[in-house]
Amino acid sequence: MAPPSHPPSHPPSHAPPSHAPPSHAPPSMPPPLQQQQLQQSVEDEDEETTLMQDWIQSRAVVRVKQQGAYYLVTGVVSSVSGSMVSIDITNPTPMGIVEIAASSIEPVLPEKGDDVLVVGGDVDEEMMGKTGKLNNIDDTDAVVTVDGLGLQFFDMRDLCKYMPE
Repeated sequence: MAPPSHPPSHPPSHAPPSHAPPSHAPPSMPPPLQQQQLQQSVEDEDEETTLMQDWIQSRAVVRVKQQGAYYLVTGVVSSVSGSMVSIDITNPTPMGIVEIAASSIEPVLPEKGDDVLVVGGDVDEEMMGKTGKLNNIDDTDAVVTVDGLGLQFFDMRDLCKYMPE
């Protein structure tokens, strides 16, 4: 006696042809979901870079990463008081000194020839907080003349642009 025939429990592996033109646009999402995903993306990027604790110092060049009135503006740290940072906003236009939460800022990456501050947590403890001059960049590797120590090599993520007095 032959076993009873059962219909397949899953759909066929090929779908009927569609007569609609292929869409190359990403699926649309409601704006709140897009904002949530953008915020998650920013948080994920933050996790990739390990900054030393208390990396924020006077004269460091920073960017505001928190959405709001100062989102993506850059400036120079003038002072740090607890969890608040006074920043002299310089870009896109000078705005004077504003108070921003320390958790809302990130270091600005330097360019060849810039003065730098070592801020990465993935460097030797003796290097943290040191300043120097960025001599060369090769992909993500940086060659820096560190003040008082000479030539050193860093990952670009471990550096912040610095404005000496």
